[in-house]
Amino acid sequence: MAKKKPEEPPKGSPAWMSTFSDLMNLLLCFFVLLFAMSNVDESKFNAISESMALSFSLFSKGSKAYGDGTLVSNGASQLNQLDEYYQSMGETNTSKEDEEIYEDGNQNGKDDMTGSEDKPNPSEGSTNNTVGDNNEEKGDDGDKTAPNDSQQTPGETDDNSDNNNQSSGNQNQDNQGGKEEQNNQGDSSSDKDNNANVDDDGDKAIADENDKGKDDKNLSNWQEQMYAANKEQTMNMYSEVAGLLDKYQLADSISLSVDTSQYQYILLEVKGAVLFESGNDKIKNGAEAIIRKIGDILKIYGSYNVEVIGHTDSVPINTTRFPNNNYLSTARAISVAQFLIDDCAISSDRITFSGRGEYEPIAPNNTKEGRERNRRVEFKLYNALNSK
Repeated sequence: MAKKKPEEPPKGSPAWMSTFSDLMNLLLCFFVLLFAMSNVDESKFNAISESMALSFSLFSKGSKAYGDGTLVSNGASQLNQLDEYYQSMGETNTSKEDEEIYEDGNQNGKDDMTGSEDKPNPSEGSTNNTVGDNNEEKGDDGDKTAPNDSQQTPGETDDNSDNNNQSSGNQNQDNQGGKEEQNNQGDSSSDKDNNANVDDDGDKAIADENDKGKDDKNLSNWQEQMYAANKEQTMNMYSEVAGLLDKYQLADSISLSVDTSQYQYILLEVKGAVLFESGNDKIKNGAEAIIRKIGDILKIYGSYNVEVIGHTDSVPINTTRFPNNNYLSTARAISVAQFLIDDCAISSDRITFSGRGEYEPIAPNNTKEGRERNRRVEFKLYNALNSK
């Protein structure tokens, strides 16, 4: 049986390659279109660049060189003069070399002038020979010849050395002047930056102070308005309750007062002897009618908060039920509050109660009358602004 010939692969690139190349072309076109449609805000980009430079740069205000602005801080004067040091190194070395050359030249000139007899200069020797010949030619006439112009006298040599020293001094002064100018420029730029920072800080402080003043003024106005509103509501409530006490003939057993500090509530005070027996928290039978009339008054102000507070005198108590006056005063407040809830249908959400013991007396405890006044129960009726 003959062998089957292997199938030849299809000519050309594989089919997946064409699909992949088309996909890449489409993606390229897509990103090109996205880039073409994008809009870069140059001002925002520059602002971001400056912010990054200020955050991560070693130099102040985004500087890129030592001489641009103040380095690190004004106290680091050595760093501030670092660029000046590098710039002036070549000039300083050159000026020092020039000074050494001038000093050597001046010293050599002085040595030549002082020791010309021992070490004559060849040029001066030739000049002297010429002068000698001229003197020999004119010796018969007895005339004296003047010295040659090319020969320098000691005075002229000193003048030249002074001129050289003066020129070197001028050059040093120029170098120092350039350094001082650079220092002045650096100081002026530092001063400008510091002044700008001070101005910004001053403006910010002024703005903060103005805002604080406005807030304080607004708070003060709000407090004044709240005080006036509280006073108006509480005084109206005081007048109404005073009329109701007269109507129910309770003025003799109940005293009425006002919170004059903030005008948040009116206070109804009932003597403890009217409501309770000594050392007991059970309401007297005759006192229940008084509490019912108080409940009728509280119903008129249905949404206003009521606080029931019990007080005692300073006479100590130590029983199984009442170890001290705190227990007794709290038990009396609970008894009155529970009576208002159960018998007068006052919502329990409005009522709170507490006992203060003998710690808030309104009269001295060294007399019988004072102790009777201190054994009391108070009803604080809050106005609408200070209720839930």
